[in-house]
Amino acid sequence: LFWAMTSQGLFAQTNTTSTATDELKEWDHFATFCLDAGVVTGDESDFFGLNWGASAGYQFCLWNNFSLGPEVGYSGFTGKETDFGFETEGVGFIPIKAKGRLNFIEDFFAAVGFGYALGATEGNAGGVTYDVGVGLDISDVLLRLSNDALRVEVSTQYNAIQVNGGSFGSFTGGVGLRF
Repeated sequence: LFWAMTSQGLFAQTNTTSTATDELKEWDHFATFCLDAGVVTGDESDFFGLNWGASAGYQFCLWNNFSLGPEVGYSGFTGKETDFGFETEGVGFIPIKAKGRLNFIEDFFAAVGFGYALGATEGNAGGVTYDVGVGLDISDVLLRLSNDALRVEVSTQYNAIQVNGGSFGSFTGGVGLRF
């Protein structure tokens, strides 16, 4: 009776948890799409109010819990009324990066990107860009989605674009899809 209850019946346990290693083993490669928005930091915060953007990428799993791939997007900085008595116009960039992603534990990851941001507005030459952030897969936790083909993630990151004469920096929060 004890054997029947523990191995087959009421107290039987199945291994339903997965690790970050197991999760990425299932995904040899995957696409990402993210929308984000945040506040401008540093010297440019005197001239620009908000940062918003969208990005799309493709990741290739190199090791069990590490992936790497290209990412391209758009990053806009909204102008604002300054303390100096004039209003600035917004500027835009098209960041093109190599993006790495490391899954630490189930559903939790860190990401870092490095590349070049093309200027997308007149008079904007662009510059070197980088980002670093963390994220959480909320598909199972909050949304109760059991679809392994589509995952929903939330993230926060610091973004920077180094241009001649300064830099554009921001802290953003985002919602993304992994498929």
